[in-house]
Amino acid sequence: QENGDGSVTHYMAIKKDITETKATRNQVEKLAYYDSLTGLPNRALFLKRLKKLLNDDAGSSQLPLSLMFIDLDHFKEINDTQGHDHGDCLLQTIGQTIRSILESHHTLARLGGDEFVVIAPDTDAEQAQTIAYKLHQTISQPIPLKGQNISVGASIGITVCEKQGPSVSTLLKQADIAMYRAKAQGNGFCLYLPEMELALNRKITLARKLLSAIRQDKLALNFQPFIDLNSQQCVGAEVLLRWFDDDLGWISPAEFIPLAEERHLVSEISNWVIRHTCRQMLSWQNQGYVLNGRLSINISAQEIGQESCAQRIIQLVEEEGISPYLLDIEITESAVVVCPHLAEDNINQLAKAGFTVSIDDFGTGYSSLSKLKHFSVNKLKIDRSFINELLIDDANRKIVTAIIAVAKSLCLQLVAEGVEDKQQEALLSEMGCDFAQGFLYTKPIPSEQFAQDWLQVNN
Repeated sequence: QENGDGSVTHYMAIKKDITETKATRNQVEKLAYYDSLTGLPNRALFLKRLKKLLNDDAGSSQLPLSLMFIDLDHFKEINDTQGHDHGDCLLQTIGQTIRSILESHHTLARLGGDEFVVIAPDTDAEQAQTIAYKLHQTISQPIPLKGQNISVGASIGITVCEKQGPSVSTLLKQADIAMYRAKAQGNGFCLYLPEMELALNRKITLARKLLSAIRQDKLALNFQPFIDLNSQQCVGAEVLLRWFDDDLGWISPAEFIPLAEERHLVSEISNWVIRHTCRQMLSWQNQGYVLNGRLSINISAQEIGQESCAQRIIQLVEEEGISPYLLDIEITESAVVVCPHLAEDNINQLAKAGFTVSIDDFGTGYSSLSKLKHFSVNKLKIDRSFINELLIDDANRKIVTAIIAVAKSLCLQLVAEGVEDKQQEALLSEMGCDFAQGFLYTKPIPSEQFAQDWLQVNN
């Protein structure tokens, strides 16, 4: 207020209490940018900070910048067995643990679920791997939680940006790819390399093409005979899956079988192999060929651990009009170890139906020979790793001798895999092995050639 000469005599101010408004604004910001469980920055704030670093600080002293993607191992098992309350407490504890290891200028965010991410400015590849090692070692230690020790691990993917260019989405994808490589290798953490993306792209392409090959009958069967070491006659054969792609050429089973297991295509492949093996047997019979013995079909550990495995195999063979007495089912020793009860039940059902059952790759799965008496198994296949050094490694000879002795006491037949020369064959025969399989006789060959070379003609 002014007087007559224009001088100020009074001031008047209007005030408003904005405490509640500020609190509301802070609460809205907290909900928008922070994880409600751990109190850590959430995906939105993580993306905002990373984008700012890449766009505003490119070329500054803060680069290189490292991004670490952390995924907890076996977290789902904790939720399933201990309950979600335990899982939530575990996430809070691990969040605090990770935060305690990082420096103040690092950003730790929870992306969701059991996934965390770290932004480490001014951190090169060597420094990032040192941090990842500390994180992995710490997270892998038993964590006290509600009166018990909980053990989890972590897989950490690392990517490093040393110059302006990569987008936020590109860096996150690279760290994610490296994390999955670390998880697959089981070594805790992994630094992203460009070839990993090429490998992932090939994997995605192969998965798509494999599904198409199964459903369009573009797979093929090869056959490798079992040879009786006394008579030198063919007494059956193993059925081996092969895949030729018009664009990619021959794809190794060592590449596409693990991919099929990962993408849950094993049952589709198995169904295809069983059906086409039966049809091949019928085709040979119609052409007047006779197989002295059985065809052996490989069934994966993933399948033998399913309750309906035996029923599915029996039904497929019945539908194709082939007797189970013409087929042998091969399962790996590891399958018996991983799923002993389901494996025993499926094996016994198959044996009751008329199939014989063989244990493949025997000697590598750490199973107890004494347990085999509970399984309706007819044959053991001694793993090729023992046969390869049979002539030069005394320990290998002793192992093979022991396997043969115990198998004979259980009235099981034996097949030596990977036999490549006459000296191996002679020694195996002398040791009491029944049958052999390997390049000494032939590599796996197509059905037409197998019929001509190894099958008898019905006169």
